Amino acid sequence: MKRFVTVLLAATTFCVVAFSIQHEQAWGADGGARRALLVGIDRYTPPSSFASGQSTHPSGRRDWTDLKGAVNDVRALREVLIHRLGFEPQNVIVLANEEATRQAILSTFQRHLIDSAKQGDQSIFFYAGHGSRVRNSRSTELDGKDETVVPADANVGAGDRAFVEIRDKEWDRLFSQVLDKGAWLTALFDSCHSGSISRSAAPIFSTARFLEEDDRDVAAFLPPDQVAHAPGLEPEKREGALIISAAQEDQQAKETLQITGSVREWHGAFSLALIQSLNELSPRVSADRLFDRVTARLMAEGHQQEPSIVGMASRRHAPIFGGTAGLMSTGIRLNLIQAYAADDVELQGGVAIGLTPDTEVERLAKIPGKPPVRLRVTDVRSLTKSRARVLTGNWQDLKPGDEFEVVRRGIQSVSALPVWVPPSVADHRQVRGLVREVAGLAVRQGVRIVEDPTVSNASQVLSWNGNEWVLWSHAGVPRSLGKSPSALEVLSHMRSGSSGEALFINVPPTRYVARALDVRGLSARGVKVVANPDEALYTLVGRMAGSQVEYAWVLTRSSRSTNGRSARSGLPLPERTMWSVTPPGSGACESGDLRNCLARLAKLHYWLTISGTQGEGRYPYRLAFKRVTDHFVIDRGELVEGTYQMVLRADMKQIEEIQEGWGLQARYVYVFVIDREGSTTQLFPTSASLERSNVLPSPEELNRSAGALSEVSLGEAGLISIHPPYGVDTYLLITSARPIPYLAELVESGPVVSPSHPLRGEMDWSIDRLFLRSSPAGTPHGS
Repeated sequence: MKRFVTVLLAATTFCVVAFSIQHEQAWGADGGARRALLVGIDRYTPPSSFASGQSTHPSGRRDWTDLKGAVNDVRALREVLIHRLGFEPQNVIVLANEEATRQAILSTFQRHLIDSAKQGDQSIFFYAGHGSRVRNSRSTELDGKDETVVPADANVGAGDRAFVEIRDKEWDRLFSQVLDKGAWLTALFDSCHSGSISRSAAPIFSTARFLEEDDRDVAAFLPPDQVAHAPGLEPEKREGALIISAAQEDQQAKETLQITGSVREWHGAFSLALIQSLNELSPRVSADRLFDRVTARLMAEGHQQEPSIVGMASRRHAPIFGGTAGLMSTGIRLNLIQAYAADDVELQGGVAIGLTPDTEVERLAKIPGKPPVRLRVTDVRSLTKSRARVLTGNWQDLKPGDEFEVVRRGIQSVSALPVWVPPSVADHRQVRGLVREVAGLAVRQGVRIVEDPTVSNASQVLSWNGNEWVLWSHAGVPRSLGKSPSALEVLSHMRSGSSGEALFINVPPTRYVARALDVRGLSARGVKVVANPDEALYTLVGRMAGSQVEYAWVLTRSSRSTNGRSARSGLPLPERTMWSVTPPGSGACESGDLRNCLARLAKLHYWLTISGTQGEGRYPYRLAFKRVTDHFVIDRGELVEGTYQMVLRADMKQIEEIQEGWGLQARYVYVFVIDREGSTTQLFPTSASLERSNVLPSPEELNRSAGALSEVSLGEAGLISIHPPYGVDTYLLITSARPIPYLAELVESGPVVSPSHPLRGEMDWSIDRLFLRSSPAGTPHGS
């Protein structure tokens, strides 16, 4: 039996999340056990002897930043593994915070994932915490460094010659031992090895999962690394590997705040997108489609993490955890905690497994002669708990531990565009005076004034918090300056003459502007005003331009890295709207009206985040573009100027599985494109298309072979031309079991604020998104 594994690519400097999949064999075909070790570390603050700054840790580090979402990631993934993917609870071991020492991680990995592993078993390892690097003069890597993960006890000063972090070469040996036993390995790392610093124009406090590098040379006090495998048998080169990177090497793996009803939880941005996508899609969904969904979520929320996927096509087209359609349950299961009354039943399951109000669950155990006990969720309390009421059956028959399965999905709330409006200021003359004074003095002191934070990076931002002026930098701790600081006081905290010192002054809104952007006036436009910028996708930003104050909506996480490159160029969202002095509500978005621009942004956000109800399982197709000149097919990346034929593509093996099961379904197909400004165009079907020509594959073709059905052309109506203006466009593939009347008007009309079912009662539809950059002919790829 072949070994099918996935590993952390030790040589890469990417922030890596890796998954194990196998296309040819059934998941657990030999009845193999599935074991998981989940490690999450939030607390890194060192002992007091190293916290004061008077003494430096042997690693040379002075900053030990705590995280907020790593343990939540572990808790949420545990819920998904048990309740969504059917892992036995006793086979899922969690090490959180102080439990996750170097020795505990390595010994538990050895005992649980290596020693216990047998042929055909699955070993799952998940790490959420800080990553870092260390010098290694023996390393063959170009940068001469080893990538590391940082255990909870790495902050303990154990001497200059002690090294606690776990290096990539150690993971290489551990992974090889799992593979040598014939087990499958899935390794997920939500950490980062990049420390590039960026600064946005809003005071957000999301943390990057990176600690500054250890400046020692481990070759000076560690023995040479033992050879873990023969040349050519590196774990990442073994058959079955699929590697998904959470961010590029010069990007950071960030944390993000998730708000669901009354639940407020920090998570890793990539882990959250992964968990949400796993809950939305069938466990049978291909890794490619899951990757696209994760990417869409990250982009729709403005995260500057550009994931990448590496692996053979057969791996990418298989389910994320391997297996075939017939052997993987698609149900979500959860357990009863306690039934207190017919309208007060507590369940072990919540946000982590995708529960929403109105979700209905039914007890698996049936009592002869009695109706099945069915519950409806009334309130989702946390990641792992919710409340429900009894719909059918007797609540007194329930007992703790009873197992339930989701039989009806609840209403998915429409995602309003979250924006933050900074506190206003009463005396705007004082503000203008401070800005002019600071700008004049900054020139003499060699500090550059940033005019537009979406164009150039600011090392410091001066802003008003409602009570006083504060100055904040990448350190994340704002410096209080009082209600009326002088320009000299502001600039005294910046290094005069330093080429890297640049200041952006975020001018607060006047009371008139703030009133014009009140909550009630914006809610009807699909916009939600939030309490702090960490919750917001867009932030109102002000600047002085001559004698006037201009405002614009700026992507909250918008920033430029210290190397001067924009980290947002691949996002489908505009970095900002037009700078404008136009009073809110008195003009069109093209003239900079703040309220009307929000309505357009809300429409774009709506179609980037809305989820379909059903249809994923029976319709495996994804949108792609076949270049007319050479028939080269593009399904991600870049469309160069020219003519393309739109096609639907699916993996032949997946089509065969569907044909052998419940049968392939013909569906109504619609394709739209939305540019970064929110302008929408229906590409297919066109006004000249024949009736039912968008039912694909056509019903008479459904009995053809899987090979013949693996690519379906959209015909002459599916020809498109790529031409100026160029940029990142969002392509929507919407499919439905029934025709959707007036869909074009619905897509173009803006966000739907509060329907129970967004597509006017349509209960069986799906949506896929494809982000492609258009560019002129002759443009080098990736430029």
